[in-house]
Amino acid sequence: MSDLPPVADVFRRDENYWERASASRIDDYLLGGCDVFDRDRKVADDLCQVAPWLPVMKRSAQRHGSQAVTTLAQSLGITQFLDLGCGYAPGWGAGDVHDPPLPYESARAIHPGATVVYVDADWVVINHAHSKFDQCAATIVVQADVRTVEPLLAGPVTQALDERAPVGFLLHDLLPWLTDEEATHLVAALQAWAPPGSPISLTHASSDAAPGASMGDVVKTYAAADILFRPRSREQVAHLLGPWHIRDPGIALIEQRLGPRSPRPSRKVVRLRGDQAEDQVVTVPAYAAIATIPSP
Repeated sequence: MSDLPPVADVFRRDENYWERASASRIDDYLLGGCDVFDRDRKVADDLCQVAPWLPVMKRSAQRHGSQAVTTLAQSLGITQFLDLGCGYAPGWGAGDVHDPPLPYESARAIHPGATVVYVDADWVVINHAHSKFDQCAATIVVQADVRTVEPLLAGPVTQALDERAPVGFLLHDLLPWLTDEEATHLVAALQAWAPPGSPISLTHASSDAAPGASMGDVVKTYAAADILFRPRSREQVAHLLGPWHIRDPGIALIEQRLGPRSPRPSRKVVRLRGDQAEDQVVTVPAYAAIATIPSP
């Protein structure tokens, strides 16, 4: 069990949580999970009708996130990570390892003493995270809203991190759920707080690489369920990163960053409404980037 200081003993619950569709539960369903309700399945079905490539995009982003942690740990020597908007953990694969590996699994494969702090605003996600991580050494789970990240960065959770060493910030499929103002504020706040040499890894749904007008339909489908979804162009993602130094190969499509030797998501596009499935070539409309704080 982690010997790091506890952050919150009481989960903040939303009284209307069960009455509406949840982005976290929809994502879990699109990735093959089962922590969903009928209203979530309905939104997921509607999403796959307008964008049958969406489960492939979600899976690709998840795999890239795991690979990015390995890159940060191996190439940049990062031993502590802050996973913002961690969401539901993927299921188990072969050999008692999640598929794809969780951040702490990827990090500790390189640095056995690596620390990972998992953060999410969804109290049910937090409950699930506690059930997975409370017995894992050097992990912390905290409920916090990244739209007001300063209390998190000033709180006891970050006191468990060594502020003399770089911290790897994981913003995997997080910024599309924030307004431009909220996303800009979050990235700027992380830069202001981060120790020198800290990197940021992000994945982001693309508004300029999606097939046809389907990304606009995805936005409308989420909006009909009262869920904000904000894909952005490559230029807009670069603007969010501001003064952060974007490492090669820059802001690239996730498939380009995964590389030919990495595990690839299934190319079978599954339409969740009914039993139909079809094979088609999918260009995953999502970007990924790794950036570091510029030297003083």
